[in-house]
Amino acid sequence: MAKKEEKKFLVKKCPYCSTPLKTEDKVCFSCKHRVGPPDKTGTATIPGRWKSYVSLAGALVVVYAYFRYVFFG
Repeated sequence: MAKKEEKKFLVKKCPYCSTPLKTEDKVCFSCKHRVGPPDKTGTATIPGRWKSYVSLAGALVVVYAYFRYVFFG
């Protein structure tokens, strides 16, 4: 059974503006978006936005509590 070869890229492409970047870059110098490591096609991955999702969940809980208090409390 042959081992799969992992491709090593010298550059990666920004997923937002398609600017070529060094593989070590964490921020695109053109559009200023954060970028992750390259995927199998050489395009940089988009880092997770977990802080945004947590903030959204907190805001929904506050809105739910407010409506429950105003209309049913």
